[in-house]
Amino acid sequence: MKKKLINTLLIIIIAALSVGGGFLYSKLADKYRREKYPDKYAAEIEAAASGYGLPKAALSALIKVSSDFDASKADEEKGRAGLCMFTEDEFVYLAALSGERTDPRLRYTPEVSIKLGACMLNEFFREFNDWDLVWAAVYGGENYALSLYTDGEKDLTKAEKDTLDFIEKAEEAFETYNSLYPSDLTQSVTHVQTEPQTEPEITIT
Repeated sequence: MKKKLINTLLIIIIAALSVGGGFLYSKLADKYRREKYPDKYAAEIEAAASGYGLPKAALSALIKVSSDFDASKADEEKGRAGLCMFTEDEFVYLAALSGERTDPRLRYTPEVSIKLGACMLNEFFREFNDWDLVWAAVYGGENYALSLYTDGEKDLTKAEKDTLDFIEKAEEAFETYNSLYPSDLTQSVTHVQTEPQTEPEITIT
């Protein structure tokens, strides 16, 4: 009888430890994911995404894969800077399109870069209506994304490996932000009409 009671207690203790260990692992895993995918500039991203009818997670993903939320980031060799890593020409085009000041120094201003990032995603989604092709356009430019069609259908077998890697990275960030920070702005996209401008080739690479 005593041995049976001890065995029962051991089973209960082991079960409790298993549940506690699983809970602790889950909390640590969630903490790690939130550190890797921070909800930085949440209010600015929410406002810009809402203004263009975009999923908030898409705009967060763009910033994550572009600059990892470093507003001071710059690539002098490629002439890119800011949260969304725009060139001066890209910035001026998108600023004019969205009614912002066209001073390229504003690339380092988070709120402005975020708004123009939303503008860019809106433009690309209006063109392609497909997130794989939107990310391809972000990475390689609109003309490159347009080349990824065969007989009018998306054909990612034509994409280069670095493009596919970028798409995978962006989609992973998109899904992770949707999971970690649920928002009313999730899947639906409302196309916002903007005034046509003379458009440069926009990429972030």
